[in-house]
Amino acid sequence: MTRVDDLEGTDPRMTTAAARLLAQSVPDEAAGLVPYALDSCHRYLAAVLAPPPSRRTVAVRTILRDRTPVAVADWRMHGTTLFLNGLSVSAAFRGGGLGRQLVDDGVTLARALGLAHLGLDVAPGNDAANALYRRCGFTSSSESAWHHVPVDDEPEAGTGRSRILDWPMFAAAYAAYGFGDLSIRDSDGRVASVRAVGDSIRLDGDADIGLPPAELAAIIGCTRGYAVGGSAERPFLRFIRMTRPAAATTGRRRGTPRG
Repeated sequence: MTRVDDLEGTDPRMTTAAARLLAQSVPDEAAGLVPYALDSCHRYLAAVLAPPPSRRTVAVRTILRDRTPVAVADWRMHGTTLFLNGLSVSAAFRGGGLGRQLVDDGVTLARALGLAHLGLDVAPGNDAANALYRRCGFTSSSESAWHHVPVDDEPEAGTGRSRILDWPMFAAAYAAYGFGDLSIRDSDGRVASVRAVGDSIRLDGDADIGLPPAELAAIIGCTRGYAVGGSAERPFLRFIRMTRPAAATTGRRRGTPRG
């Protein structure tokens, strides 16, 4: 049985190889809009893997050949769910069951952590990935749409009372890794989160951030914007949210040893 290991975050060669592999999982429509596509992603992986494994909220699991990652899964703990942020298998090793092994490893990990569910997003047109996740017991639960938000308008002088809450932490992360999350509080005390990745800002389609997107983009220095969710007549990308209980079993099991 092929061994699955935790990614070695202190080895730049390993984190760089894993980041490049994860970048291959990004749909063409999302190029430049997600952290995997950034040249600085390997530095972020090294940072999140710095704490001891028992204290992390991120688990990057790899399968190696000649001490080089050929398959990688990036798992994130969100509440009671272990979420598959990204999974990729090198083209030369596809079809050999490595993707299934990484997903099974995630199920084992979720159970060990005492988490109730697993989740992931997959593009509807990715037939191979959809088939794999269904074989692993995942079922569709919802869909989300990505649509463009114009940010090239001339920002108007704002009179609102919205405030950016965590600019220093955001600026530090953005400078170090090329992306970061920003919290904005409106005049009623509601807080919305915005993510900047490279030259783009990502909004929650159902949330009012309390200031015009063009103004926020100008503050950060971004030239593109998009929103996830909400109503959109012409989305440029769709994802299916799939989930499964951690305790469920599916067909023929393949045991996955922990690294």
